[in-house]
Amino acid sequence: MAEMVVNMARVRELLGCSRSHVYRLVERGELRAIKVGDSRGLRVYLSSVESFKRRREIHPDEAA
Repeated sequence: MAEMVVNMARVRELLGCSRSHVYRLVERGELRAIKVGDSRGLRVYLSSVESFKRRREIHPDEAA
């Protein structure tokens, strides 16, 4: 089964950030993405977004 990918609008919604920030995350290797067509931009692997969110999660003992 193919791994699910999402468009930039969905990534922005899931992470609550700007389009340019998503591109920076891809450039830094923090999100895995594939290029689709010439003008349609990138699709980001959903598992990559979920993994990024887990890495950024703050636990109660780390919040202070």
